[in-house]
Amino acid sequence: MTAVLMFLPPRRQDAEKLYVLGGMLNNIIFSLSKDIQNSIIQPLFTNPAIRNVLVCIKILKFIKLLQKKYYNTGVITMALNDIDYLYHYTTPAGLIGIVENRILWATDVFYLNDSEEFALGIQIARNYLKSKLEDRTNNESKIGRLEWLLGQLKNIGPSRKTDVYVSSLSEEDDQLSQWRAYCSGGGFAIGFKYGKIKELTLAQQFVLEQCIYERDEQEALINEAVDSTIETWLNSDFPWPEKEGEGPRFEIHPKLVGALSRLSPRLKNKGFVEEKEYRLISKPSYSFVEGQVKFRNQRGLVVPYRQFDIDDDDLWRKVRVVVGPTPHPEESKASVYQLLRGKTGYAHSIALTKCSFREW
Repeated sequence: MTAVLMFLPPRRQDAEKLYVLGGMLNNIIFSLSKDIQNSIIQPLFTNPAIRNVLVCIKILKFIKLLQKKYYNTGVITMALNDIDYLYHYTTPAGLIGIVENRILWATDVFYLNDSEEFALGIQIARNYLKSKLEDRTNNESKIGRLEWLLGQLKNIGPSRKTDVYVSSLSEEDDQLSQWRAYCSGGGFAIGFKYGKIKELTLAQQFVLEQCIYERDEQEALINEAVDSTIETWLNSDFPWPEKEGEGPRFEIHPKLVGALSRLSPRLKNKGFVEEKEYRLISKPSYSFVEGQVKFRNQRGLVVPYRQFDIDDDDLWRKVRVVVGPTPHPEESKASVYQLLRGKTGYAHSIALTKCSFREW
């Protein structure tokens, strides 16, 4: 894959233009007569520079096909991804805490403002298992396994789950809907270099993933996870029903819940697509680690969260802050400058919102 990426243009816009140009060129060539193609076009394409362009177009087409099957995964996403910064919308108190402590809070998925997305992943998995039950070629053993799994997935909730923690980021640095939703009364969008945040996930058992808004892509992701986890066990010759406490089912169930817990936080309602959200997602935790989980008070509820460490000078050297709608924009900009310079030693970029929204 490294060799392939060497052919790619450095920015997504250039890649898209080249892809369109290649399609136009292809259509023109095939509209010409065979004589012209053989006498003029064919010799022209022996030119090394033109051959390189054609190779690049073919690679781009191949990557687009891969993206349809493996939505926004790993290297494929980054190949056509020109994201430079990701932004976290927060209140004044939140900004002070992030800068002074150099951490982001990742909240237990069941204590987010809206945990619908996690429930959606479980429901997609249940629907897929139900569709497998309708297969008339199923034997009694397979039917028993499917029904048991459906029952196990029915009651996943705050008291019966695998622990997963989430922190939200966005490609958008100055979006009215996010100022309204997350910064009522005034707030800020603090931006971090995408590559640096990605790098910091490696040592902290987190992943940085782009959210998925299209239902068919959500279903493809969850269904593939279900198949890869249960297919061998589902079609095994191991006797069913298994004895209590024995058999593979007591290994399969936590693996499936873990897979769904890892993927479901990526699923978002299509109504939020404009937010272009990314999420820091902790890898599922199956055991208690003393001191790892913190707690805070939120509207009378004790909320579990984990800390994501951003104590890295290279990251803070390039941090950006956008000051949200406020009746005191210049004063706010000046105080943020003091906060960044005083606590980190850097104040790379501080800008005022371009939104005209007022709530004062």
